[in-house]
Amino acid sequence: MCHHWHDCAHLRKKLVLMTHSHKLDGGLRILAINASPRGTGRTTVAVLEMLAGAKLLGAAVEIVDLDSRDHFEPVVALMQRSDGVVLASPTYRARPPAQLKAFLDALPRTSDSSGGGSPFAGKAVALLQTGATAHHFLATEDTRAVLSSFFAAQVMAPSLYFSHTDYEDATKLTVAAQELAQRHGRALAQFSMALKTCPEVTSLQPLA
Repeated sequence: MCHHWHDCAHLRKKLVLMTHSHKLDGGLRILAINASPRGTGRTTVAVLEMLAGAKLLGAAVEIVDLDSRDHFEPVVALMQRSDGVVLASPTYRARPPAQLKAFLDALPRTSDSSGGGSPFAGKAVALLQTGATAHHFLATEDTRAVLSSFFAAQVMAPSLYFSHTDYEDATKLTVAAQELAQRHGRALAQFSMALKTCPEVTSLQPLA
């Protein structure tokens, strides 16, 4: 697994230099899982803007790319150390890519000693999907159902979906889309922090 900041230099610099005004109290870790087959595409651009919003509130942020390998243990380990997760992917024919399906299929979800437990259980999760047009924005709901019902994740609503019209070009969101992505990042940081005070919620496990 690789986890790095790709070639989006202007966004990487923004994350490094960003001031931490209005910090949340207590350490907070936000992990973005990027299921885009293209490490420098539109999905990555949107993910970095979301993380920029979370970092504004003082969260430590990290991004990991899903590749074609079958071994996801390093990603699971990062999830277990994180307070909140951004799950991001492009949308193809109203469905997420094969990388995301393979990852979800490989994750444990049981609460018994042999299963290892769901790394999503009780975790604050924000969904981000991108697509060529706005016609497929409801594709996020399929992923939401799997995360909340099958893995017991606490999925933030609404999900975030960007089409090509939300970009100035392949490397930059429009100003309005940037602001929206960063707002969702700040919301995820606040949601993640709130869940830290809700042990009855975070202890919920998949039913079967």
